Amino acid sequence: TLLSNSDLEVVDAINLILSVQFVENGCSSNAEINIEVGNLGPQDVSLEIIQPNCPGELGAVILGEVAGGITPYMYAFNGAPYQDLQDLPLLEPGTYPIIVQDVEGCELEKLIVIDPAAPVYVDLGDNQTIELGDSILLVPLSPNNIDIYNWENPINCSNCDRTFVAPVITTEYLLNVIDERGCLAEDRVTIFVKESPAGYFPTAFSPNNDGNNDFYKAFFTPAVASVNYFNIFSRWGEVVFQMDEFDPSTTNVNWNGNFKGQSLNPGVFIYTSEVILKNGKTIQFSGDITLLK
Repeated sequence: TLLSNSDLEVVDAINLILSVQFVENGCSSNAEINIEVGNLGPQDVSLEIIQPNCPGELGAVILGEVAGGITPYMYAFNGAPYQDLQDLPLLEPGTYPIIVQDVEGCELEKLIVIDPAAPVYVDLGDNQTIELGDSILLVPLSPNNIDIYNWENPINCSNCDRTFVAPVITTEYLLNVIDERGCLAEDRVTIFVKESPAGYFPTAFSPNNDGNNDFYKAFFTPAVASVNYFNIFSRWGEVVFQMDEFDPSTTNVNWNGNFKGQSLNPGVFIYTSEVILKNGKTIQFSGDITLLK
């Protein structure tokens, strides 16, 4: 039912019965009206957007069916001329307009948004310096959920999320990681190795059984892999104490000041030693020892 001066919006084809009544005389008249709706153009287009999985990868778009309009359809992608597109190119992250045009020139515009993939990274920290013979713990940090840790040589560690290293020379370590999405990141760290003193040799001791400094003790640092020999000589060149081929990490040098079961008199003695460092270098030492009473 329509009132005077009313409008009727029609979106689909329809048959109407129009009744007109004249106010002056009360007469009325009916008429049948057949309304056909013309082409409204494309109303929607199906776009399957495949977002990048990892940083550096491209997105993809699969064109689907067009709803509405009259075939065939043409497409203007990202400002390019209209053409019969079957596939869209792989896309960098960004926003791309696409216009669908039907055969009568009616158009529909939509936007395609390609989001950048979430970043993945790993951090081994700053370069470090250690002394020869020491070790250091490498702990990679990452905000991502890491599934695989791949340490490159010289580390022999399978999928370790941290590891101790004890390089004997300055060494660069490389770590590759793969997160739960299958995305890759890497980092490097250099461990500088400083050659520290190989040993400490006291210059005096007093084997008088007072419980204080009764033994001569040579100290070798962790830089030493093995000791070829450690000898003590009298001032006449006679060997009064001798140790050969030992591991200083498990064997100590302790001399009580005796020779052939007898306590030696106070005097000055000479020590000599040869060691092999963990970096393969051979070093020799010598010096004086004063025996006090």
